[in-house]
Amino acid sequence: MGSKAATATGPIVIYWHATGTTYSEAQEALGDGITTITGLGGIVASAVSTSNTGTDDTDDVWFTGDLNYADFIIACAIQQLNIDTTHIHAAGYSAGALQTGYMWYARSGYLASTIVYSGGPGFPPAMQDPSNAPSLIGAHGSPGDGGCTNLLSTTCDELATSTTDFESAAEAAGAPIVIDCNDEGDHVDYMRLTNLAPVAWQFFKDHPFGQGKPDPYANGLPSGFPSYCTIYK
Repeated sequence: MGSKAATATGPIVIYWHATGTTYSEAQEALGDGITTITGLGGIVASAVSTSNTGTDDTDDVWFTGDLNYADFIIACAIQQLNIDTTHIHAAGYSAGALQTGYMWYARSGYLASTIVYSGGPGFPPAMQDPSNAPSLIGAHGSPGDGGCTNLLSTTCDELATSTTDFESAAEAAGAPIVIDCNDEGDHVDYMRLTNLAPVAWQFFKDHPFGQGKPDPYANGLPSGFPSYCTIYK
């Protein structure tokens, strides 16, 4: 968490880690962006464990009630720091991506943009604010030959199709931009995080709440994005 700034420049990033990992996964996903975020007077909040409240939406890793705790953190940050409320973002990997996808819908009233690494919402709720579809990066590996059923497979990503289905839904809902990053790896390829870390904060910075169209990336992705990333069509 950064210090209270003189002006409302502090962003917030809520991060949801994968099955079997820890809150420190946020450091891999955001890299030096964490220093930038806190330097602006913002906060990166990475959950340690579930509250077990609400509905299980990620096979006992995260529950829908955990979003209430994200709400509390955001509300306290707005009260105690000098938060730019147009820059509230979320990201997550695997089970955390499923949770981020759920949050994309359930908290579209304040989310500006999101990144999911291998996963989209299994049972998406109604959008909190149908007029705001947050911008999205969907990072994933190879969907395999249709027989990919093991998260620990070294040849495919079981949640690749879940990710691309989410991308399609986000585009249909009117997201200013949807970016697909298919690295062709397996589900547990953690380079998926580190390869995007150099541009994660830049993406969030460039996509505030209510961005609208035309998107700043409409004519092409800026330098720094991996070559396998493309604008979803």
